[in-house]
Amino acid sequence: MEIAKVLGFNIYTTKFNDYHIKATIGISNQLINKYKSDKVIILSNEYTDEEILFSLCYELAHYIYDSNPSNEYSHTYRINDIELRAIRFADALLMPHTSFKEAYTELSHNINDLVLLIHALSNTFNAPQVAVQRRSKQVINTKL
Repeated sequence: MEIAKVLGFNIYTTKFNDYHIKATIGISNQLINKYKSDKVIILSNEYTDEEILFSLCYELAHYIYDSNPSNEYSHTYRINDIELRAIRFADALLMPHTSFKEAYTELSHNINDLVLLIHALSNTFNAPQVAVQRRSKQVINTKL
């Protein structure tokens, strides 16, 4: 959350009409009257803390990689390689390479059950279990 605030975003939570929307980002002078900022990230409050944090990182990835300072930017639905890049960025932001590798090594010495290992890593990084599985493939080259 601090990174988003440093980048000038106001962050809000709400219940979206469409349950499948986890977050949206907007950059526009038209937002100032309503949100007191021209940069807003709105997160769904119907998900777990881990999913909300991942969604925040995901939206920051879209801001960093996809927004153009000379244009207003607003996206809720996206489908393509840009999505995959945002997911990888969010995974890496939540679970840095070295930290993830160290935690994986330490926990896997004591936990032989893959389900429990995924759960333990999820708790360690406050990340969704599906993100832990993806990050494991990236960092450890192991399919969990």
